[in-house]
Parts: sequence; C-alpha cells; structure tokens
Amino acid sequence: MAIAGAVAATVTLAGQAFAETATQDGYFAAPDREASYLQRLAIDGFDGKAGPELEDAITRALMASGHFDVMTATRRAFRNGDAQGLLSGTILTSVNRSRFRDTRETCVERKDGDCVKHERKKVDCLRRTATVRASLQIERTADSRIVYSQQIPQSTTLSWCPGDRHEESIDTVMMRMIGQIAGQFAADITPEHKRYAIRFRESRKDMPKEIGKQFKEAVHMTKRDVDAACQSWQALDAQLPDNASITFDLGLCAEHKGDYQGALAKYERASQLIGGSNNEGDEGVARIHRLIAGREDQRRFAQDGAM
Repeated sequence: MAIAGAVAATVTLAGQAFAETATQDGYFAAPDREASYLQRLAIDGFDGKAGPELEDAITRALMASGHFDVMTATRRAFRNGDAQGLLSGTILTSVNRSRFRDTRETCVERKDGDCVKHERKKVDCLRRTATVRASLQIERTADSRIVYSQQIPQSTTLSWCPGDRHEESIDTVMMRMIGQIAGQFAADITPEHKRYAIRFRESRKDMPKEIGKQFKEAVHMTKRDVDAACQSWQALDAQLPDNASITFDLGLCAEHKGDYQGALAKYERASQLIGGSNNEGDEGVARIHRLIAGREDQRRFAQDGAM
C-alpha cells in the first residue's frame, strides 16, 4: 500500500515563485479517520438495480487512491479475517418526469426549405429529474462495530423543448452520478497528500507607519526568502504584539516549518484578533487540526505496513 510523503516532515514550502502565497505539501487525515484505518476492505455488494455499477465505481475510486486493498468477498471471508472491514449498503434510483411550457423562438414560415420568419411561442417541454441515493456502511472486523454510515444523494434535472439540441441519456446521467457518489465516499475515508496554497495576510490595519512599512517589505520578501520574512515578522511581533496580520503570518511561518502546535496557537489568536466568523484564522485552525491528525495517522500507517 502506498503511503504518501515522509513521516518526519509532512509540510515543506515550495512557493517562492508565487507572490505573497505559500504553496505547501501536507498530509491530511481523512475526514472519517476510523474508516481510513481499515485499509483492507471487502465489498459485500449493494442492494438495488444499480448495485453492480456502484460496486465497480467504488472499487475503482478506492484503488486509485493507493491507500486501500479492495476485494469482493462474502461475509464468511470477512469473518475469516481476510479483510479489516466490510462495505455494504443499498442504492436507489428514480426518474421523475413532468411537462411544462416555455417560450421558444420557432419557425412559422418557410420558403424553399429555409425559415424566413420566426416568432416566439409557447411550446410543450419535458423535464426529467434523475435521483440516485446510496446508503453506505463499513463494519469493522475486529469488533463488528459500524465505523462509517452515510447517505450520499445525487440529483440532476434535464429539460428539453422542441428545437433544443439532443440531451444526454438518462443512463449517462445515472452513471455520472454513481461515479460522483463513489468519489465522495472515497474522499470521506481516504487521507490525502496534497499541495495547497495559503495567502499571506497583507493588511496593515492598526500598524504605526514605520512598522507598516517594514511589514510590507517582509510580505514582498516572501517572493525570494520566506525564512527572512518570518524573522522580520518575529521582530515586528516584539514591537507590536497581538496585531492580527503579524500573528497570522507567524502562524503560516510555523506551519511552513512543520511546527503545527505553534501554528495552531498563532492561528487561534489571529482568529480572535481578526474577528467575525470563518476568517483566515479559523481556516488555519481547521487545516492544522487535520495536519496534526494526518501526521499521527501517517506514523500509524507506516507502523502497520512494517508489521
């Protein structure tokens, strides 16, 4: 099984080429951590007409992640310990049709096969709404506990009126939605090693003129030397403690070094200083929690792979 990234350092800065933006690599824990620990999964099939299609889509999505081994197995094989978890569930599909009237430009006069006069008229149209709803659960082998249970719905509406281009077939739409459900499920239970970008905070609000000038110079410095910019912000923080922008950017500096606890403290304080909801500090706090969990899980996966 592939384990992305190194355990010792899961975040490195690679973004000096981007103005005022840090581009970093990080290993993020899966949103559903308990399910992510079950790396050998058996699929017991899915009830419903589209069950085989969902099984195929989920198998492909999980195998593509490089994190899971997937097998089709019966509960007997599951109980014999061939898998750490058993995935099962149901899938329901439906198509609702309704008619409506809409205004379209239609040809009302032709000459020599060509339309020579158009008028906007009410025409009879058809609306079709395709719905797919999957109920999925994972049972852990060790204690028969359900560690994942979610309903994942998808819906698409197609409308057609005379004169419109030929629309997609319902089968094509259904298969696309099944693929989207499989992708969402895989994202729920798969840790992610990815490159992400964070913008340095540039606001000089509440800064004296000279400190604001030095702060701006430090922001521009990030294009060529992030470490030097971080040292400058550290010095400014001693002169002007509890400034929102300086505090936030020091959090980003700590994140850059892999000091997640230090970054968490700075982002929490920055969130209070910036105020409001869902600000940059809040986003930093949420991201750091996932990175801390990811570091823990990465070590766990490495140990499990060595057994």
